[in-house]
Amino acid sequence: MRLALLAAALLLAGCVGPAEPHFDHTPASTTPAPSAPSPAPYAGQEMREIKALSTEEIEGYRAGAGLGYALPAELNSYPGPLHALEMGERLQLTAEQRDALTSLRADMLAAAVPLGERYLVIESAIEQGFRDGALDEPSLRSLLDESALVEAELRYTHLSTHLATKALLTTHQVALYDEARGYGRADHASHEHES
Repeated sequence: MRLALLAAALLLAGCVGPAEPHFDHTPASTTPAPSAPSPAPYAGQEMREIKALSTEEIEGYRAGAGLGYALPAELNSYPGPLHALEMGERLQLTAEQRDALTSLRADMLAAAVPLGERYLVIESAIEQGFRDGALDEPSLRSLLDESALVEAELRYTHLSTHLATKALLTTHQVALYDEARGYGRADHASHEHES
């Protein structure tokens, strides 16, 4: 038994051939070996306008995009107005619901776009301060505090819009929305048609 275990260990280590002709050559694990850490994981990012943000993120802040801020709502059956409007036929939205969702989305963008721009100004100031070597601890703390406040307002703007959207839809429409977005199945028999 010990000899067979030793032979198997040596085989896996690549030191000797199989101990028996019937030995299974399947590796013990199909998990790939971890790769060596990259010596420069941020290589290329030094060319970014704002090093902490990708081009897509910057564009998202400027456009009032969700940027993942609404995920706690979206993934817990609180739809967003844009996607609800996009699937209006499937949800059988009434004219009143369409109007209310359109207005809600416009209000969200009216708040989110300036907040996104403000956030980018602050992040640019942090970037510029490090680039120029002009930051001290108090000014860094002040910029970070302001950045956190603006980001909290952005999160609130997106999440509260999802709260308001759900209030405009019926339980059945929310279930259809979740199903269409791939979050679960709509059990039409078990959902009420009133919110």
